[in-house]
Amino acid sequence: MYGGFIQATANFVTPPSNTATEIADNVLVDLFLPGPSGQRRGGSYEGRSSLATWLRVVVIHHAANERERFRNRIGDPQVPDVPDELATSRMDASLRASRYGGMIRDALRSSCDCLTERERLILLLRYDDGLQFGQIARIFGVHQSTITRQIERACKRLREAVIATLSTKYDLNPAAINECQEDILENPDYSVLAFLEPKPTGK
Repeated sequence: MYGGFIQATANFVTPPSNTATEIADNVLVDLFLPGPSGQRRGGSYEGRSSLATWLRVVVIHHAANERERFRNRIGDPQVPDVPDELATSRMDASLRASRYGGMIRDALRSSCDCLTERERLILLLRYDDGLQFGQIARIFGVHQSTITRQIERACKRLREAVIATLSTKYDLNPAAINECQEDILENPDYSVLAFLEPKPTGK
């Protein structure tokens, strides 16, 4: 599943050469070889971050080691450094968007179907128009706490519906779903507001 991701990361952090392919191959092999403790190196992944993030760090370390060996071999201090972490993170985000973008948009669109027209309107007033809870409460003639609870329930239902779609329709595992959730939070292109407009009623 992550072979292409490892290769793309290696291509990004090394100059154009056969070195990138060697690094990607070495990473894949090393993940299944025992480390100093006797445990497979891939077993050191503990789930504290997404698997893609962990693999990206592994590839960067391999690339840095390879660069250092090359520098020592030829004695050239001008060997390019590994790109900065922000650039690599942007590349990571681009790869994830390519892999999951369509699934995420479909999940967001489907999740909005679980909301009532009132809930859609309240969410649009809060997050699209930027109204405060008290202002929305006055529009509907209810107490502010009622609006607060309704928004919390609607947001919870949206999250659950997105996860359910990614899990059941696209058969994503928990780690991949976590990556999608990170993308939704970090990528402004994934806005549920685009799917919240009240549906037109038939005549």
